[in-house]
Amino acid sequence: MALQITCIKKSGGYHDNPHEAISTFGWKEDQTGQTGRSDREKMWQWVTDGGYAYVKDAAGNKGRSAPKRTPAERTICRRNRTESRPTIC
Repeated sequence: MALQITCIKKSGGYHDNPHEAISTFGWKEDQTGQTGRSDREKMWQWVTDGGYAYVKDAAGNKGRSAPKRTPAERTICRRNRTESRPTIC
């Protein structure tokens, strides 16, 4: 199952790493078209367990998301950068 990350919600305040500011991911499941939202911890666990999440730019290029553990928190970041970024939820 693949999830396209369609938007993000960021928490307020200063963050050394902008990925740590993401509190919620909006997503769309490729096969069923189902949409939903997951907090950062739940998305991190899903990707760590082998789930495939990505962002897509206007040209259709996909940037796969990968779990990353920082000294402060678990985050999701894009492994392959694309021109577009998810919109703010």
